[in-house]
Amino acid sequence: MGICICAHAKARQQLPSITADSVLPLKGILRQVKDSVPLLRYLDKKQHNAFMLLNDSTISLKRYLNTPLQHAMQGAETRMIYEDGPATQGIRWVVNASDQVSIAQLPFGISYTNLATFGDADYLRGGIFKIAFDHDMYVQQLNAKLNEWYDLKKYFLKEIDGEALVKAYVDQRMKSMQAGMDSLYGIPAAAIVPGGISTDQLIRLDSQQLRNLFADNNYVVLPKGADTIVGMVDKVKAARAAYMDKLLQLKGALNSGAPLKEQLARYDKIKEQASKWMMEEDNKIEGIEKLMPLSGIQRLFLHMKTLNLGSFHTASSPMAISGLFMNGAAGSYLSKGKLLMAGVGSRADGRGMRNAMFNESLSANHYAMQYIGAGKGTLDKPHTHVTFLNASSRNNNTRQLSQSFLSRNTFVGTVSKQIRLGEYGSLNGEFSKSANQFSQATAGNNGYTVSNKAAAMSFLNDFWQTISVGINYMGSFDKAGLSHKAYFTFAGMGYNNPGAPNGLRGSWQYGLNVRKKWKQAGLITGLKADMKDMSTSFSGGWKNRQYSADVSWRLKRNWYLSSKLMQSSLKSSNSDKSTSSFLTRQFTASSQLSSKVAGLPTSNTVVFGLQQINLASGDVRTNSMLVNTSLMQAVMVGGNTLSMNVFYNYDLKQNALYSNLLNADMSWNYTVRKMITCSSGITYLDNRNVVRQIGVKQMISAALLPKLNCSLYIDSRKNLLNTERNYLFGTFRSEVAIQYLIN
Repeated sequence: MGICICAHAKARQQLPSITADSVLPLKGILRQVKDSVPLLRYLDKKQHNAFMLLNDSTISLKRYLNTPLQHAMQGAETRMIYEDGPATQGIRWVVNASDQVSIAQLPFGISYTNLATFGDADYLRGGIFKIAFDHDMYVQQLNAKLNEWYDLKKYFLKEIDGEALVKAYVDQRMKSMQAGMDSLYGIPAAAIVPGGISTDQLIRLDSQQLRNLFADNNYVVLPKGADTIVGMVDKVKAARAAYMDKLLQLKGALNSGAPLKEQLARYDKIKEQASKWMMEEDNKIEGIEKLMPLSGIQRLFLHMKTLNLGSFHTASSPMAISGLFMNGAAGSYLSKGKLLMAGVGSRADGRGMRNAMFNESLSANHYAMQYIGAGKGTLDKPHTHVTFLNASSRNNNTRQLSQSFLSRNTFVGTVSKQIRLGEYGSLNGEFSKSANQFSQATAGNNGYTVSNKAAAMSFLNDFWQTISVGINYMGSFDKAGLSHKAYFTFAGMGYNNPGAPNGLRGSWQYGLNVRKKWKQAGLITGLKADMKDMSTSFSGGWKNRQYSADVSWRLKRNWYLSSKLMQSSLKSSNSDKSTSSFLTRQFTASSQLSSKVAGLPTSNTVVFGLQQINLASGDVRTNSMLVNTSLMQAVMVGGNTLSMNVFYNYDLKQNALYSNLLNADMSWNYTVRKMITCSSGITYLDNRNVVRQIGVKQMISAALLPKLNCSLYIDSRKNLLNTERNYLFGTFRSEVAIQYLIN
C-alpha cells in the first residue's frame, strides 16, 4: 500500500502548521513537512521504514507466494431443453462450467459455455472456452496478505492525526497546570471549577465561552477535609482567576496563526487525501512490489492489466478496437504510466451468416487479425495511445455454411487522446486511417495470376475516403446539478476497421445529451438529440434523426413518476429526391410505487404509452396509432410472492401494423419444506387474428445435496383459435437443469 510520488505530483500538498512553537509533540512532524517539503515525500519515507520493519516477515511471505497450484472449482451446470416452435424444434443441451486456478498466487478464471445447434450431436465443438487472468483479485489478495503482517494504514496515517496529537498535548498541559495549582494553593481543580474543564472544551470553545464557563461556576465548594471557611472563599477565587489565566494563555497559544478549528480541518482533509492515495490501485501495486519478495513472473503479472485466451470480448478506444469478439489471445501491460496492449486471433460474426446473401463477396465477416497498441495512461483516464491493426479476410467453411469472400488485407492505424479540462470535464479525440488491398487477378503469358500486396504499403492512398475522426466531450457542473455530453464522428466511404465491427463507413454522426438534477424538487430532466447521415453510395443514402425529452420525479420516498417524449425518423435520399421511410412518435408515462396493503408489502409498476407509426414500403404506406399499457404487481405474503403482469396493445386506426395484443400471466412463488422452491402460474395470449392461447407454467427447484441443485420447468399451452399462423407460436417448452456449485 505504497505511495507513488511520481504518479501523484498533483498531490504535493503540505501539512499545515499547528502552532509549532506551542504544540511540542507536533514539532517532529512539522520539521519533516514544512513549506518546502511535500506530504508525499513524508509518506514515501514512511513507506521505506515499513519495508525495514517487514524484513523479518520475508521468509513467511515467500512461503505464501511460492504456494503451488491451487484449484477451486466454481461450479457446473447442464440443461436439457425441448421446444416445439418453428425455429426451435427438438432437444438441445446447454453446458456451463467455471473454475478458478491459482499458480504461485496468480489467479486465472476458466469458463466454458457450449453453443449447441439443434440436433447437433457434436455440440461441444460449438462452445466458448475462455481463460482470463484476474488482475483485480491478484492485487486484492496480495494487499490483504501484506496488511496481515502490518497495519500500513495505521502506520502511515497515525502521525497525520493532528487532532489526536493536539488533544494529547493539551491534556498533558492541563494535568500539569492542575498539579501546579494544587501545590501552589493547596486547592484541587475540582474546587476551582466544579465539574471540571475537559480537553475537548478547551479546544472547541472560544475564549469568551471559557470565561462564561468560569462565571457559571461562581460558587465555592470547599475542599474535602476543610474545617473552616475563614479565608477559603478568597483563596478559591484567587486560584480560579490564576487557573483561568493559564487556560486562556494555552488557548491563545493554540490559536496562534490560523484558528485551531481551521487547522484541524486542514489536517482532516490531508488525512483523507492520504487515505485515498493509499487505496488507489497504482499505490497498492507499488507498495506490494516494494514490500513483498515477489518472483520475476509475479512482478510481471502485477502490471498485467488483462490477459485472455480462448473466446473473449476485447476493446480499447471506440475507433481502434471496439465491440470485438475474437478467438485467440490478447492482453495489456501497464507500468509507470506506460500501457502496452496486443492481440492475435480471428473474428467471426454469427458464423458468417449475417447479411451473407447480400454482400458476402464485398464485406467479409471472417478475419484473421493482429493488433498492437502503446501509449501513456490507462483507457479510463487521460491518455495518448497509438494502435495498429492488420487483418486478412478468410473463407468461412463450417458444417452449416460455406462462404467465399473476395480476399483482402486491411491495415488500420488509430491515434486516441483524452485530456482533462479540470472542472469542465474531459475531451476525447480520435483519428483513424484504414487501407484495403484486394487480391488482383491479372492476365499474363501463363494465364491469370494473383497479385497480392500488403495493405500497409498503400496506407496513404485515398486519404479522405479512408479516414475516420471522432470528438467526444463529457462534462458536469456539480453545483448546478448539470451534466452534458456532445459528440461528432465522421467516417469516409472507403473506411474499414475489422477491429470495430459496429462502426459505420460513409457516415456523419453527431449529437447532444443534457441532464439536470433539481435536488430540492426531486426532479431529473433530460434532453437528447442524435443525428446520423449514412451514405450507401456516392449519390444516395439515408438520414436518421432521434429526439427525446424525459423527466423523472421522486414524489415520495417510495413513489417515482417518469415520462418520456420521443421522435425518430428515417429518410432515404438519392440525387433526385428524398423520401420518408419511417416515422415514429411516442409518449410514455410510468409510475413505480412500493407500499403496504392490508399489512402486506407490495410493489406496483404502471406504464402507459401512446405511439404513432408511419411506415412506407415502396408505394404502400401504413399509419398506426397505438395505445400501450402494462401493469406489474407483486404482493409478499409471508415468504411467498404473488405476481401479475399484463400487457395490452391496441391500434386505434385498426391498421394492424402490429395487431392488437393482450398478454397476461399470474404466478404464485412459494417454498415447500425449505428445500424446494416452486412457481405455479397461468398465462393468456391473444394476438388478434393471429393466435390465441391459454396455458399453465410450473417450475420446481430442489436442493438435492448442499451443493447440488436440480430444477424442472414446463410451459404448456393450448390454441383457442385456429389460424394459418399458429405454427409461429409453440405450445410446449420444457427445461431440466442440474447445477453443482463448488463455492
